[in-house]
Formats: sequence, C-alpha cells, structure tokens
Amino acid sequence: MKVAAQACPSATEVRADLKLAYIDGMFVVGEGSPDGQALMRLAAWHASPQMVDEIAVRGGMKNAMRLATDILPPRSEALTSFTSAGSFRGKTPEERAQSQARFLAACGGTMTELAPKAPFHFAIAKKGVIGDYKDKRGGVTIPPGPNYLSRAFYSDFLEPNPMSDFVKTDSVWLMTPAEAEALHARVAAMAPYPAARRQVQAVAIVEVKRIDPLTRAADVELVEFALYDVGFSQKLFAYDQAADQKVQGSAVPTAPPTSGALPVGVHATRQAAVEHALALCEENAITATEVRCDCLAEHVGEEWTRNPQGHIANLSFQAMHANKVECRNVEAQRARALRRCADAEWPPLWTRTPSVNLRLDRREYCHCIADRSVEIGLQKAMYSCVATEDYPVPADSPIHD
Repeated sequence: MKVAAQACPSATEVRADLKLAYIDGMFVVGEGSPDGQALMRLAAWHASPQMVDEIAVRGGMKNAMRLATDILPPRSEALTSFTSAGSFRGKTPEERAQSQARFLAACGGTMTELAPKAPFHFAIAKKGVIGDYKDKRGGVTIPPGPNYLSRAFYSDFLEPNPMSDFVKTDSVWLMTPAEAEALHARVAAMAPYPAARRQVQAVAIVEVKRIDPLTRAADVELVEFALYDVGFSQKLFAYDQAADQKVQGSAVPTAPPTSGALPVGVHATRQAAVEHALALCEENAITATEVRCDCLAEHVGEEWTRNPQGHIANLSFQAMHANKVECRNVEAQRARALRRCADAEWPPLWTRTPSVNLRLDRREYCHCIADRSVEIGLQKAMYSCVATEDYPVPADSPIHD
C-alpha cells in the first residue's frame, strides 16, 4: 500500500485546537474544559508507551487510535491521512499496523511535547451553584469539592492511586446576609450569560507524583479544594479555610437521651455501635472482602462520637465512604480475584482470537490478575496481564498445573 508522506501538527497547533481551561498554568479536567482528559491520556502514554497496542476497556478502540483522535482535528487532512472509519488506514492487519507506526513516528514528537510529565499538578472541576443565604445555617450553601479520586477524571488510561486519606469538604460558607448579597452580585457579574448568575466551579488541585509504567496507576495527592467563578478567572473561596468551622444551628449532641428506649439500630454507647458494625460487616461477604471489618467498625465508632443518635446503617455508610481506602482488605480482594480466575474457563474466551497472544500460563496469568486488580481494577488487570511476558508464582500458590 503506497502512502504519501504525512506530517503531524506541532504541539502549539494542537494545543490551540484543544478546548482547555487553565488555572494558574494548570490544565483543568472536568466541566468547562472538555479536552482535559486528552492531556491525561498523553501523560499515561508518555509514562507507558507500550500501551498503544492495547484495546481500551471502554469503547473497544485501540489506544493508539484514541491518541490520534485526541491530537488530530476531526476531518482534518492529518487525521484522514492516518485513519479511516474509526481505525488506522489499511485493508489488512499488517497495513493498519503500518499506518499506526507511521502515525507514531510522525506525531511522537508532538505528543511528547504535549504530554504532562510526572510530577505535575492539574485541576479537577465540577460545576455547581451558590445557594441563598440561610439564617439557620448562617451562610450560603456551596457545591462540595469534587471527588478527586473518581476514575472519570483520569481518563480510561489511568487509575488514581491515593497517597493519603480521602478528604471531603464543607458544603456551607459561613457569612453575614450582607456578605452573601455581595457574593451573589460578584458571581453574577462574572457570569457569561444570565442563566449562569449563580454558577461556580468547585475545584480540586491534585498532584500526580508518579505514573507506574506497567500498571499506569497514578500516585495522586490532594493539594487544595477551592471555589472559582464559572470561567476560572477568580478564586472565590478556599475550602481548607473553613475546614474546622461549625455550621450554625446544626450542632450535634454529645450524648444520646438519658431516658426512654432507643430506636433499633441506635446505640447508647460507642462500644455498642462498634460491635454492631463489626457484626454487620462480617455477616456481609461482599463488604468483608472490600474492607477490613475491624478498621471499618472503629471508624463507625468515630462517626457515633460525632452523631450518637445516628442509625447504625447511616453511620456505617458514612464510615465506609470516608475510609474505604484506609480500610481496604487487600488480601481478601487478591484472594477473590485469584479464585475467580482459577475457576474460570481456560483459556478465556476473548483470548481465542488471532489478535490476542497470551504469553503467560494459567498460574502466572491468574496471579498477575490477582495482584494487579487490587490496584487498577479487574478489567484493566486483564489487559495488562495479556501484554506481560513473565510473572512470578509463589511457592504456596493454590492453583495447580
């Protein structure tokens, strides 16, 4: 197949075409910055170039093709010179592989220049609205800081790996009625159109410290939560400044009522709440696999201290949501993945096609999946292990040849 010489746009040209927002030089991922994930995919590629031959978990598109559509404008001569109908040009797998190789050779320099290199900072944004002033709360409601560990913000190429405990934010900004009126006027003045007069962006500034070249797990740490106007031009509020403030009118009693029977599920002592939470966790096989029950129960005790009249189900949910990372039951998750792989039909149905070359034997493959699924999830572990040449098997492996 004869192909004419092909050129790739420069990094400056690609950056000008991408729809990106920036905060103090940091690119934004989320609402108001639709192409932010393209830079996250380039960061993953730069750390792990071999990923180009993998098939994306979502959508079934080859990773190299996804990168091409990220950096080359739709319907442009550059894109059509390398691709056609959603894949690289060519009638045979060999010809398509050649087109992919030409794209990587032509555009590798552009992608390298564009790709964020760890360590780097970026911003995660989620749009919300500022509420009216509430006398009972002594302030206005604001959107909480975004879940900066949500996979949705890291693209399907990366898996966030938290380096510290998960942090949540307040949803109330304490102020006087006059200050609230001035804030509403200030936000409305910066709105791009009348319907956005109360809209703001809740932002999490995150540092990506390292990207594992094999698993593409991104070691991340929260730097700051902040509130910006909808166009990211001004910081309105830093959430950490209000982290220790108490919302007026919502103080939690320090002890339950001293008389009268408590409802079922509400406990008079912290120890009773801890014991009930431990029993509930151990009775639920799924929960006991996800988290260490003793760790979860202790955090339920902390939740009870803050809200001793809370129902055990609500206390457990709050403790689970806030401490799932800290209380992860890594060994149980690994054992479950190993057992599921060992019990599955072999070889897996999706590896019986000519395009998939599984290099590991059954024991190696299952231990690879069990170890990596703890960090990057089962689906990504399956694809990662397919591309692995060799994997150690412990002497006490429960899987036999």
